[in-house]
Parts: sequence; C-alpha cells; structure tokens
Amino acid sequence: MSIIELIFLVKTDGERILLNMLLFMIITGLRFQEVMTLRCDALVKREIADTDKLRHAREQGLPDYKLGIKYLGAKKAGWRIHWLAPSTNTFIESIFDVPGITIGLFDKE
Repeated sequence: MSIIELIFLVKTDGERILLNMLLFMIITGLRFQEVMTLRCDALVKREIADTDKLRHAREQGLPDYKLGIKYLGAKKAGWRIHWLAPSTNTFIESIFDVPGITIGLFDKE
C-alpha cells in the first residue's frame, strides 16, 4: 500500500494531521524536530522577479511565486528558509491550512 492511499483511509483529524506530517517530511526532507518547531506563519511566499523565469513558470502551468518554509534548523543551524519545488506548492499550502482541523483539539473541557 502506498502512502498516498492512506489519505482515503484516515478516519480522525488526528490521523489526518499525522499523515500530513509524514508526507510533509518526505516532500521537504526536514527532520522531525524541525517540523515540530514550525510556526503557523512559517510559509514564505515571494513573487518571481525574473521575467524569463516567470514566463517559463506560466507556460508550464506552475505558480507565479516561490514558496519556502522558514524553520529553525537542527544541530545549531539557526533560522533558515527551505525553498520548495513549484509542483509541491499546492499540497504544502493545504497542509498549512489546518486551523479547522486543530480547533478544539487541545481544549480542556
């Protein structure tokens, strides 16, 4: 069974969060402790300034912006930005759009 097939098998929000974290780590190559310290506002979006690169991106049906993740690197590496492949932008943005999933998850009643 592939990891992608697990998307259709998740039953709870907790399972969805765990699966998204696993896919996120595979796509980005970030370490577990780097992912655990990510902030909700970690996405960095920058417009493509080079006109040739912008034209190429539009011709290929890719987004017209660069997307990165600001994170605290492990092993005393400090704050860094990991720039993503344009083909992963939509998926990574959907992972960061999780407030609806996490609302009430940690509330004490």
